[in-house]
Amino acid sequence: MDEFNSKFSDNTVADTQRLKKVSEDLIKRDKVQIKSNGHMVLEDAFSKKSKEEKILYIPLKHDSVRDDMDNSSLAIVFNKDNTLKSFMEYKLIGNDKNYTVDAAVYINGTLSKEQNVKLEAEDFVDSTDEYENITEGDQNAVAKFIQPVKVEAGFWSKFNKCLADKGVAAWAITSLSIVCGAACVGTAGAGCAACLVGAGLLTEGVVTYCLAKVVSK
Repeated sequence: MDEFNSKFSDNTVADTQRLKKVSEDLIKRDKVQIKSNGHMVLEDAFSKKSKEEKILYIPLKHDSVRDDMDNSSLAIVFNKDNTLKSFMEYKLIGNDKNYTVDAAVYINGTLSKEQNVKLEAEDFVDSTDEYENITEGDQNAVAKFIQPVKVEAGFWSKFNKCLADKGVAAWAITSLSIVCGAACVGTAGAGCAACLVGAGLLTEGVVTYCLAKVVSK
């Protein structure tokens, strides 16, 4: 996370607005495609910048999906002159009726990973008070859903527990592991942090706090 923060900083409001307009034009010209049929929420978009590139994060919402069950987003990467470099789409939808998570990631319009996971009713609890009142053993049990292959020992378990302590529901954490597992294999470096921010699951502050807490240990 320190590597990500040292490279990227918040972009200006004016430049973010320019990137929004460029993004709309790219989509109209089919240079950027949204594959999951999500609708852009441009007013809630934000951007990061570095010396080499900029990233615009745009929330996506899908028809017939409640806002609190839809954490999808589009991340468009620009060169420093605002020309298109690449784009990633994250589809992250929970269903608190049949207790499933529908997650997918598209890179430059091509499906990279897709998974539908069956969970339990308790995995859709998102109250901080609920998580504060359960035992450490119960919190660690939720971590069984956060085990990407070859990930550094203990990383996802600790990261998951921190998110749970902050009131984040297990279904959202599960989605995060599906789309960012590959980027976070081995370490929580720049690629991992960029995915966690871009996935749009959580506020950037929660991601930053929990990553810093886990990596610093």
